[in-house]
Amino acid sequence: MTAKEKHPPSRDRVATWALIAYSLPSLQTALVQGPASSIVPTFYGTEFGLNLALVGTALFISRVIDAVVDPLIGHLSDNTRTRIGRRKPWLIASTLISMVSIYFLYIPPKHPSFVYFLCWIVAAFVGWSVGEIPLAAWGAEITRNYQERTRVFIFRIVAAQLGGFAFFLLPMLPIFPTTAITPQTIRFVAYVALALVPLSAAAAVFLGPKSVRLEVTPRQKLSDLWPLVRDNRPLWRYAAMFISAGLAAGMFGAGGFLYMSAYLGLAKELIFVFIAMQVAGMAFMPVSLYIVNKFGRPRSLAGSLAISITLMLGMLFLPHGRAALVPLVVLLVPIILCDTVGNIAPVTMLGDLVDYDTLKTGKKRAATFTALFVFISKINSALGAALGFAIIGLSGFNAKLGQANSVGAILGLKAAYIVVPCLIFTSAIYFAWTFPIDARRQAIIAKRLEQRERRMGAVGTADGATLSTNEEVALDLQTQLPRPPIDLPVP
Repeated sequence: MTAKEKHPPSRDRVATWALIAYSLPSLQTALVQGPASSIVPTFYGTEFGLNLALVGTALFISRVIDAVVDPLIGHLSDNTRTRIGRRKPWLIASTLISMVSIYFLYIPPKHPSFVYFLCWIVAAFVGWSVGEIPLAAWGAEITRNYQERTRVFIFRIVAAQLGGFAFFLLPMLPIFPTTAITPQTIRFVAYVALALVPLSAAAAVFLGPKSVRLEVTPRQKLSDLWPLVRDNRPLWRYAAMFISAGLAAGMFGAGGFLYMSAYLGLAKELIFVFIAMQVAGMAFMPVSLYIVNKFGRPRSLAGSLAISITLMLGMLFLPHGRAALVPLVVLLVPIILCDTVGNIAPVTMLGDLVDYDTLKTGKKRAATFTALFVFISKINSALGAALGFAIIGLSGFNAKLGQANSVGAILGLKAAYIVVPCLIFTSAIYFAWTFPIDARRQAIIAKRLEQRERRMGAVGTADGATLSTNEEVALDLQTQLPRPPIDLPVP
């Protein structure tokens, strides 16, 4: 980032066109990343002759490697110094890696080997992380304004939803003989992605918003990560919320297909359920923005989780067969609406944590924070799915038997899909409700950071107000906030 670039004050509204450019990489990544986790590996087994056990092994290895390298990517991004900034070089690198890996992963030879699939699935996930983590960190640095930060992340969330939605719409194009997802569909998606990857990266690099100027700090060491988690009490509260919510969401997501297709008998109708959920989620985004800004991020998240729990429990009493379709949609659509709040609030709360850490330590670790919680998210998802499937497996549920399963097996399915996730979500509500950085405290943090940057000549003229004694007390979160009442492992 050159000295000649103009950096907006944290209170300025970011131009809509700049946010669209910034969010485009999330759209093209979502188009191919979701299928790479489920549909593409299935085709390697069913269409290309690779043993399904080997496919599962390769997929597990790829996710572990991807999760492990995330903190390293965040650390390196935070320590990058170039004329175009800290984040943009990583988007360029992600473009190159993603284009090569998408081509070979989505368009394999007739008989790909285990090594072939493993290499390209690992390359794809790592390539996406190389771009996603710096992009998310960049979002936390665009503005410090409490409401404007929410708006920034909404653009990324909507773009990701559009990308995932586009994948399910492409098979409906008249160029395909069937609406089913086939290897031909996957190949077409790859060509679309190959065109979008460089265009979206170029838009973000050249048209994306400028960050609030950050003073230069010494390069950080990996050993700095321990003080990051040890001395930041709000971070522990956030981590407790994030881990419990992610674990519950992993279980709920893992059991959904079995519950709706095998138990309720709606396998053929699931694509229409999905489309209804996606449309509702995107349409609700403006309302989600209003709710988060009106009630604050922590309270909005806690309220959305409480409503979701109530609706999830209602799914225990659905009828079987096509009679379940309408009530299922009636329950799932509001859950997705709550989920839009649940997507917005945590990522913007993480941006608030980054500012708090910067105020207390003077270090700029947005990508490190982002990578840490992306790592937790990926491990959470895997653990949640594993726990859900373990409960289902131990109960003896058989997908082929459907409603003919024993009472114990059906109870095990319901416990794994609904009951246990609801119990875990309850703890997430507590930690979200008691998260200490609200709108008032975030405004104090932002003002204090701007005062520091003005003294260092980083930001232009503004009022010379100083923090009052009450404002200093309001920021003393370390002494006000007790340790979480659970023994959290240190990541």
